[in-house]
Amino acid sequence: MCSGCSASDSDDRAAPLLPPVSTAGIVPTGDLAGGLDRGAGIRSPYTQAADQQAVRDGEVLYRQMNCVDCHGYQGQGRMCPSLVDGEWLFGDTPGDKFNSVYAGRAKGMPAFGGLLPDESIWKIVAYLEALQMRRDEQKDTR
Repeated sequence: MCSGCSASDSDDRAAPLLPPVSTAGIVPTGDLAGGLDRGAGIRSPYTQAADQQAVRDGEVLYRQMNCVDCHGYQGQGRMCPSLVDGEWLFGDTPGDKFNSVYAGRAKGMPAFGGLLPDESIWKIVAYLEALQMRRDEQKDTR
């Protein structure tokens, strides 16, 4: 079970986008009330091709929020599912990914909707989309 995203993993190369956030109080119950439809049917304000800065910001946020502890540095999965294998249990649209980060998921994925503004969550989604695109491109060249 993914229980946390509470360990610290700092990257001194990138300036923080947010003030330090303690994740110690996050309860990984998922499904934040009202959050499951928050990103449904909404197009991301950032696209990987059009907004490389959002992708870079999303990578910094991904590391700051300790997503790497559960999902790995490149989203390849560790103790929690891969974010780049194309197999999303709760849908693979940008809105679905937003909802997973915003509302969390039962059995381990904490809800970040109360900790991060929507704009930051969309940047994380842009980063996840870019990771998937890179992995798909690598598969095509093999």
